[in-house]
Amino acid sequence: MWKRLGSLTLAMTVAGMCLAGCSGGTSAQSGKTYPERKVEIIVGFGAGSGTDITARALSEPLSKVLGVPVVVTNIEGSQGLNGLEYVYKQPADGYTLFLTTQTQLITQINGLSEIKFTEEFMPVSRLVHDVTLITGNGQGRFKDFDEMKALAEANPKDVKIAGLAATGLDGMIIKQFVESSGLELDLISFGGTGECKSTLLGGHVDLSIDDVATAKPLIEDGELTGIVVLSEERLPGLPDVPCSVEKGIDATIGAWRGLSVRKGTDPEVIKTLEEAIVKAMEDPAWKEFVETGMLDQRPGYANSEEFGKIWEEEYAFFETMVE
Repeated sequence: MWKRLGSLTLAMTVAGMCLAGCSGGTSAQSGKTYPERKVEIIVGFGAGSGTDITARALSEPLSKVLGVPVVVTNIEGSQGLNGLEYVYKQPADGYTLFLTTQTQLITQINGLSEIKFTEEFMPVSRLVHDVTLITGNGQGRFKDFDEMKALAEANPKDVKIAGLAATGLDGMIIKQFVESSGLELDLISFGGTGECKSTLLGGHVDLSIDDVATAKPLIEDGELTGIVVLSEERLPGLPDVPCSVEKGIDATIGAWRGLSVRKGTDPEVIKTLEEAIVKAMEDPAWKEFVETGMLDQRPGYANSEEFGKIWEEEYAFFETMVE
């Protein structure tokens, strides 16, 4: 463990030192101005997922700032590994960005890929830090948290919850929730968030790990029920949904989403991307996305150096959970 963390700390320190001494958008290695052509954001999950809608919400404002097209490409499968492997094979030139979540850290901890994410990729910026929502079927076996809890306590493992792989972020979220609440839930793993949603709506599971932006319209239509938000406080846009802390449950893991690039990318390119992202976040379209999805409940943006520290801290946190 300490060997891995030591390597990560060194990598982040070196990255921070490089960034501190660089400025502008011209690559010191090539002498060319970045960017000169389209920039691609690779999303390792399917269309409609939280990662996907975040990337697409940023792409147009970022394109305006950079002056070149910014396109989003979904390469889903294998818990995001297909997307990771694709980016790993691309040149370290800043033209292929990877939409990053805690999943990449957890995948590395579990040894599920030969690619050591923290050693082969560099942070650019964290974009948002979401709040996890657990939803139920609007026509399901219970209508709120208390009814769900009573059923789960009376029938351990009878309440089924849909999520992505047990060895990924959803698995860690559910593990923390189960251990803190004492409720024995049965995790049913799926390959994508779309499958989780359709299985819940079809009545084949009772609960699902969800994000607010995609679940809120379905809650308002009565198709889904908000069971609990894993947060310190209730969300203003979902005032009737209790938070985990008020229920005495110390489970507040929420997905963050950011951008990373291949290790070896010119520090000045990373700095250009950092500055462009800050400007893109002033765009009304991005602000509306954040507000509508209630992504302003936690501090979201972090620059490259700060994002690197977040990687380091959460790697250690999830490593403890896995052990």
